[in-house]
Amino acid sequence: MGNFGAFESLEITVRTNSPGSNVIGGTLRDVTISTRNTSAGDATLTLNAFSDGYTLPFGDPMLVASSLASDFFVGMSANAKATFDSTLISGFSSTNVPQAMLTGIGLSVKGVSASRPAATYALENTLTVTLGSQGVANVTGTTVAVAAVPEPASMALVMTGLPLLGLGYLRRRRSQA
Repeated sequence: MGNFGAFESLEITVRTNSPGSNVIGGTLRDVTISTRNTSAGDATLTLNAFSDGYTLPFGDPMLVASSLASDFFVGMSANAKATFDSTLISGFSSTNVPQAMLTGIGLSVKGVSASRPAATYALENTLTVTLGSQGVANVTGTTVAVAAVPEPASMALVMTGLPLLGLGYLRRRRSQA
């Protein structure tokens, strides 16, 4: 925990499971910002996380899903928001997941199919938080790369499971408080 510019009590956590697993695949998760803006106006904090060397799961295409969760968000400004951008990079190819955005407490989940031309791949996340004066936020972004399944029903099943990861995080976070 520390201070960075206008942000105090800044706590940043980044977890990766590189090279991945056969069950979940690759994850770059708990990209967490817990902070307060102490400045007199709006302030923006951006965290970029990158992890490479993922080899699991196997298969092409893959499904890349990201979620942005907030268990506490008091922005104190009309411009207050949290955004989360995720990218899967494989060889010379990169696939961007549509941006997730929150303006308060909640959960936003996005997903996309990604090509995997190389044996290894990387995941990159950018979490941006804009808060007004005295605004406080606890936000977490999670990116998961899993083997794509051919039928839409199975892909829908995977996408419904991703919010459970975010809700599990929120529950764990609240029990620690």
